[in-house]
Amino acid sequence: MYKITNAKTGETTMVDKPWAEVSNMIQTTHRGWIAKKAGADIQAQSGAKTFPVGIYCDSAQPGGPGNPTYIRVCDEKGNDLLEDYLGKDKVSKFNGYTVYTRNGITNNFGELLGLSWAFAIANNLANKEARQVYTDSKVAISWAINGVVPSQYKTDETFIKHLNKLHERQQDYRLWDKLPLHISGAENPADMGT
Repeated sequence: MYKITNAKTGETTMVDKPWAEVSNMIQTTHRGWIAKKAGADIQAQSGAKTFPVGIYCDSAQPGGPGNPTYIRVCDEKGNDLLEDYLGKDKVSKFNGYTVYTRNGITNNFGELLGLSWAFAIANNLANKEARQVYTDSKVAISWAINGVVPSQYKTDETFIKHLNKLHERQQDYRLWDKLPLHISGAENPADMGT
């Protein structure tokens, strides 16, 4: 449920629709309105797509297995969060995005790393609303919440090390009464469109 408010007149209305529909409303018929949910403010800006306040992550492996995996973590406006977290020397550019690049891992492993880093960044934020983590990877969310090690990684020490770190960060993150939320790639500002 979203409460949308006209920024000029103060007129409000309640909308019980998914965020994608509310976002579309405030970009078209309700341009200039503000939507509120769980304390997060989202304001439409001249037709630009808007997203709830939070941290978004994605991974891409253009060309499929055997090719480098690219990992992106950003805020709701698409601003990079990895450079400050990992350091400038650990990130590069891919299709105009700031990304971490790694060879020899699957795209799902990249999704796990992105989610782990998103948790770490969220755990260090003072703004509670900005702590919400979003990903378009149901697999990474399942690994984070259920702690299951997929059979193909049971002997991969690097994967298990990162999965354990993800669980540690996720436990800290849960202290904020939050769980990572699944969104579609179309609703993910971190999506690299690959």
